[in-house]
Amino acid sequence: MLTQDQQLAIVAGIVDREGGLVDHPRDTGGLTKYGISQQAYPQLDIRKLTKADAVALYLTDYLRRYQLHRLRSPRNAEIVCDWLVNSGPLAIKPLQRALRVETDGVIGPTTLSAIDVADPRELLRARLDHYVTMVSHPFLKGWVHRLYQLGL
Repeated sequence: MLTQDQQLAIVAGIVDREGGLVDHPRDTGGLTKYGISQQAYPQLDIRKLTKADAVALYLTDYLRRYQLHRLRSPRNAEIVCDWLVNSGPLAIKPLQRALRVETDGVIGPTTLSAIDVADPRELLRARLDHYVTMVSHPFLKGWVHRLYQLGL
């Protein structure tokens, strides 16, 4: 199980990679700060969101919601959590296909075990394969750059 410090480091890294306030016209999430969109969190004042708020949200709504804090591999937990932040639950089935586990769209014990023992570069390659299916997406170049930041 990841330590509290490891969990905080993972989500702080995600917040840093996501960047600050953005209101890109082609982003369906609308106004976004630290990767947290107004569409996903309509109750939040995105402009006033702090880094600490974003870290707390990612801990609760991503790392812990998907049980990634239970992993032994902080590296793999970071890669998968970052993918979930970037793609939402749509990331789960491509992840499961890459791990060769049941493709049920749920991160349960079998998927968690497979994540824990996976080669981190294989997880990154699976994510790249997923992105390549979206070649016309306006953010594809940034997403690929993010994979390099994570060690691809």
